[in-house]
Amino acid sequence: MPPSFAFSLLLPRPLAELQVGKTQEDSLARSVEAARALQASVLVLATPPTVRPTKANVDRITELAAKLPRDAHLLAWEPSGLWSPEEIARVAASSGWLPVVDAAEHEVHPGPVVYTRLRAIGKATRLGPHRLQHIASELAGRREAFVVADPRIGPKLAASLEAALSRVGGERDIPLIFKPSQGIEHGGFDDDLEGFDEEQ
Repeated sequence: MPPSFAFSLLLPRPLAELQVGKTQEDSLARSVEAARALQASVLVLATPPTVRPTKANVDRITELAAKLPRDAHLLAWEPSGLWSPEEIARVAASSGWLPVVDAAEHEVHPGPVVYTRLRAIGKATRLGPHRLQHIASELAGRREAFVVADPRIGPKLAASLEAALSRVGGERDIPLIFKPSQGIEHGGFDDDLEGFDEEQ
């Protein structure tokens, strides 16, 4: 891959489901090995709706962050389900995870780095000027921004986000990450390493 290429590694199901014991330790070891081999820029924890905002789960999310290497990897957390924005912000602040939200629909986490996933669901498959302008305003002024887009909107986003950023005075070289149609398991990794996002 070219020097500017970056990988965003999606952590496997046992970690996303906050399983404990040997299953977690094995998945953690393989994930760290894969992240180092790929020199992944970001490690993404996408917890399913079954992971509810209980104290036990908050503790496990915090403990997992402490076990992952931070020297060369950004840790991003994409919660699903019943988590409120306030709960997400509180857990992120205390454990070091960067929250992942859809910048077209919500305000992103404040700070120099942002990681956003743009989903093509229903009307969201159309990138109109208002939606693009909202995304650009959320990214403007960041030191670094990772934009993960559904393949159905990725090509159009790449062509139009630069112009939207220039209108709000933002940087025009923000890296865009487009999610491939197949996961990393098709590239020779274990099946439970579910997928990856790749930067262009």
